[in-house]
Amino acid sequence: MVKKKKVFKKSQVKVKPKTKTIVKKPKAVVKKALVKKPQKKELKKLVVFYSFDGNTKFIAEEIAKAINADLMELKTRQDLLPRNFTKYFWGGKMVMMKEKPDLLLFKNNPFIYDVIFIGTPVWAYNFAPPLRTFFNKISLRDKDVALFCCHGGSKGKTLSNMAHELKGNKILGEIDFKEPLKTVKMSTGKKAREWAMKIIKEI
Repeated sequence: MVKKKKVFKKSQVKVKPKTKTIVKKPKAVVKKALVKKPQKKELKKLVVFYSFDGNTKFIAEEIAKAINADLMELKTRQDLLPRNFTKYFWGGKMVMMKEKPDLLLFKNNPFIYDVIFIGTPVWAYNFAPPLRTFFNKISLRDKDVALFCCHGGSKGKTLSNMAHELKGNKILGEIDFKEPLKTVKMSTGKKAREWAMKIIKEI
């Protein structure tokens, strides 16, 4: 007896659905270009000053320390004034006569600096004669300049007269100090340092 083959209808046959293989493409890794910011040029800084009683020297040294500047003190070949009360008379006379006392050789060359701070004591409401010699010998042009002075009561026209002598340069700032060595040196020194650092930061 021959066995009959079992025939299945299409509806009875379970066909597994074809699974679609999804190949994930690797994400492209975009590397950000590293752009180096141009480095700020290191400015060469100089503090030029004349000091008679030490007040201007104190401020000049505080400024130089704060901004990492070179110091250049203007020194006369001969003592300008006596160390008594008559110094006010002789100092005033020198200012009125617009005298230019001889100076010792300069320690630095101001022309190679980008920023120059210039300081003076106030004599007869004006800058001291050694500064007149400096302005006469060194014709600064196209420099960034900041001015400071020390006085016992009033700066007068000291800073404006200095600015006039420095035509052709950019005056970044001006400041005056009243008898720094007779006041609280710590606070006066701080004031000088902060002023100088702000000047440099804003260039």
